[in-house]
Amino acid sequence: MPDRAAASYLGVALRVGIYVLLVFVCLTLFAWVLTAAGGYLVTSALGVFLAALAANVFSLRIYERAPLAAIGLHWNQTSYRNLGLGLAAGAGSAALVLGVPVLFGLAQLQPAPNSEAGLSTAAFVLLVLAFGAVGEEMLFRGYAFQVLIASVGPYATVLPAGILFGLAHSSNLGITRLGLINTAAWGVLLGVAFLRSRDLWLPIGLHLGWNWMLPLFGVHLSGFTIEVTGFTLQWKIGPLWSGGDYGPEGGLLTSAVVLLLFVFLWKAPIRRQPAHLASIAGEDKMTRWFTAVIVILALASAAPAYAQDRKLTDEERIELIRGLTAEYATAKVSLPRSRNPLSVDTKGAYDQKKWISLERENGPAARPGDLIQITKVTLEDKRIVFEINGGIRGGRRWYERVQVDVGATTRRAPVAGPGYGVAPGGTSLALEFPHRLPPLKPAEIKNLLAPVLDFNRRSANELYIESLPPEIQQAVKDKKVIEGMDRDQVLLALGRPDNKVRTTEEGVEYEDWIYGKPPGRIIFVTFEGNEVVRVKEAYAGIGGAVAPSMPPPR
Repeated sequence: MPDRAAASYLGVALRVGIYVLLVFVCLTLFAWVLTAAGGYLVTSALGVFLAALAANVFSLRIYERAPLAAIGLHWNQTSYRNLGLGLAAGAGSAALVLGVPVLFGLAQLQPAPNSEAGLSTAAFVLLVLAFGAVGEEMLFRGYAFQVLIASVGPYATVLPAGILFGLAHSSNLGITRLGLINTAAWGVLLGVAFLRSRDLWLPIGLHLGWNWMLPLFGVHLSGFTIEVTGFTLQWKIGPLWSGGDYGPEGGLLTSAVVLLLFVFLWKAPIRRQPAHLASIAGEDKMTRWFTAVIVILALASAAPAYAQDRKLTDEERIELIRGLTAEYATAKVSLPRSRNPLSVDTKGAYDQKKWISLERENGPAARPGDLIQITKVTLEDKRIVFEINGGIRGGRRWYERVQVDVGATTRRAPVAGPGYGVAPGGTSLALEFPHRLPPLKPAEIKNLLAPVLDFNRRSANELYIESLPPEIQQAVKDKKVIEGMDRDQVLLALGRPDNKVRTTEEGVEYEDWIYGKPPGRIIFVTFEGNEVVRVKEAYAGIGGAVAPSMPPPR
């Protein structure tokens, strides 16, 4: 008997181990493939779904010769009922967490600034969240979970699986110890839901109902900022209740609602289905569930905030630096010159009085509407420091404000052009995080900076071209040069010249930029100072002789 039991446990360990290996391999593969598909949310949701699907399908085919439905995804009238109960309970509990504070004036719905929310956006987000919820349930309550239930029992399986579920979210933005505890408690709750229904439809419904409802109120979902309705929920209570940057799942309101959901699972008219993978023993008394909850709270609170120890990989650091350095943005607020970085938290909050005082003392680095450039990015332990326009020593130099008379004309030209756009100076900005830097994408960092900088997802050339007069914009678009352009604008229109020639006529220095080589069309662009004063087009033959360009055919 002991040998048979040992062999049985070894077989279980082998099946679970292969399943875990498949999950890790598939997560790595699909994350790499999906990186170009969208932001961190899309990559995470679809990656988890595809990895869980592949791991369950392969494990079922290898060891059970069974279809995917064997993990509790068979569809019938009972499945439909359990899914509906789960959706109602999940959405209802989320509405309770958010609606009660709004009702009593503890929170307020406000229009989100610069929101791009719409019906198509909402449909896309809800679809992505559906993939994420189904994927996580297959991953954490699928094949390995059910094999362990059949071999070591429900309580020895549900508790560790719940802790793993919490730790899987520990690298999310804004995670706190209470958020970790609540997420792990949710993991236990979803495991109990499976035991009550013997299928995955009830936990999928609970998970999906909750995940769908939070973005509708404009709050963070497990650290993700998701715009669906164009509104955001502004809390008037502290993060201990609201959950802070992690979202409601990091607050005490969610802790209370999770306990209510345990009672719901105990009393709700849930219909059980046959367990296809293995028969599950009958449930024990409710006191064992309360013991399990106490144990998970103790273990999660003793865990040293795993998210705080999570460091960015070299690849993630390189991606952030490359994706943010040399990017252009428009200042949405006045940025003062400062020797120390100006602090902005992940909610976009900053010390407005301090910034005003610094501006009076040191002057502005950028005014609202000014174009700025990020010239350096430094990743520190809990913050990202952005050098703007070369830092406090950057910006426009004294000689860039000096103009001199050019020749006998009344035209004046600057000695040198500004180094960084039109902003008057340079400074530095620090995006402060509550814990270690999370694995975010450059686009998500830009979203966090949106209250002070407007990136608009446009290139530097696009931003520069939009600041030009309409006639010059059209000339650049048509790849032509007109009189009045400067050197940068000519470069945008035609690129670098094939040759340059300097001449002096009546004491005035000119510089010709020559585009084209014989035989063919030649364009001569003549500069006086930094301004185009003449544009000439000609045709050069094989011998190099230049003739005026031929008129267009009639």
